[in-house]
Amino acid sequence: MVVLLKKLTFPLLFAFCILAFSAEAVLVADLQPINAEIFLNETAKYNLTITNFGNTPDHFIIYTQDPRWHVSTEPKVSQIAAGEKTITTLEIKPLSGLRERLHIVNIYLKSTITTQVIEKSVVVNIKSTTPPEPKEYLPSVKMDAEISNNGRLDPREKVVLTLLFENRNSLNIDNLEILIDSNLIKDASTTQLGPLEQRKKIFTFELDPYTKPQDDSLTIMAVVGNRTVATIDNMPLTILPYSPFFEREKKEEKTFLASFQKITFKNIGNVPREEDVKIRTNPIVEFFTKTFPKANLEKENGETYFVWNINLEPNSETSILISTDYRGLFFTLLLIIIIIISYYVFRSPLVVQKEGIKIGQTEGGLSELKIMIHLKNRSRQTINNILVTDKIPPIVDIMQESYLGSISPSKVIKHEHKGSILKWNIDKLDSLEERIISYRVKFRLSVVGGLRLGPCLVNYSVGEGKERKLTSNYLRVLSE
Repeated sequence: MVVLLKKLTFPLLFAFCILAFSAEAVLVADLQPINAEIFLNETAKYNLTITNFGNTPDHFIIYTQDPRWHVSTEPKVSQIAAGEKTITTLEIKPLSGLRERLHIVNIYLKSTITTQVIEKSVVVNIKSTTPPEPKEYLPSVKMDAEISNNGRLDPREKVVLTLLFENRNSLNIDNLEILIDSNLIKDASTTQLGPLEQRKKIFTFELDPYTKPQDDSLTIMAVVGNRTVATIDNMPLTILPYSPFFEREKKEEKTFLASFQKITFKNIGNVPREEDVKIRTNPIVEFFTKTFPKANLEKENGETYFVWNINLEPNSETSILISTDYRGLFFTLLLIIIIIISYYVFRSPLVVQKEGIKIGQTEGGLSELKIMIHLKNRSRQTINNILVTDKIPPIVDIMQESYLGSISPSKVIKHEHKGSILKWNIDKLDSLEERIISYRVKFRLSVVGGLRLGPCLVNYSVGEGKERKLTSNYLRVLSE
């Protein structure tokens, strides 16, 4: 058992070392042509860059397995330090048995420590010493296409079409015409393709954002001269629908106790859309608000809303008008206040009321009446020089004893046919003072039905002001 372990010790250690080197040493090689077109008696040259990304130095050899070529470097290199980069010239010399044409030579770089092998292929063109016979190539182009989101297009976003071209022979194509056609996308452009060249060309298109949802197909043709060299038919396109909420634009104008709103709604989608538009209000504001078109009123969770049902086609708009006006209420209240103030400012400071009390009644009708004239100063000023004049018809006689307990008239004028006139003079009435003038009359004939007595006239002045006049009410007396 011990002997077996001793025999295995060295191979195991050697294997671990190999693994350690392979884990640490990593070579990377890059070849760039200096002169890849030569005659048979010349040497092709390439820039060879070798980089050691490992943590240990490395040794390497460069060779080819094709016996028709000789490979060497100038200057000679065979090792590289850890983390270093070396640059040399790779020389490839043709030997016997090679034809004058393009050749692909496989070059190998092998680490002698990690056994890592790097294979690189280079193209060497051995030129002919005799003029070549002219050879005409027909254009041969491969074309592939990719489009945004696999052809499922949102018309609000840009459409990106990527075309990949590959020239399959040595023909230099100076004018490759590209034709793109569908119901929604159309374009024509040109490009160039060198011999065996691959080229990418990117096209960007912008669609009308209000393009309706639809299916379409895209045809792409590559044309050289009058010959179509590549075609992609019926690449599927689909315009997707989208329907965001209406876009709103609000304009508001405010004046004294009034506001006017104009709210414009626009359908920015590419399909028709219907929305219920709600604007919160309350019963008081609603009473003073007018809307156009007329809104419905709805209650929700204890709140009151103006509601409009709006249906719009794509890229169309409509407006609602909301007018709230408190000026009518304001001017009505103002007028009432002005009337009340005017009433108190311009009303007569003196109140006169004429009243009749029946005190005599016969079977034939009314016979006696007590007439009372109430005077009251309802202002805060003193009323002076008050003259009360009352007129009674000729069918009524004044009873002399009727003045007892009241102010006696200062003058009594009797007329046989026109009746009697009574006058009372009162010097003044203080603020809120009230006086009552009373007298009794007797009817010469019993009054049946009723009798209407005219108003009394009062002349007075307030303070030092001019004289004013005031009449009382008519007195309507009904017999029972």
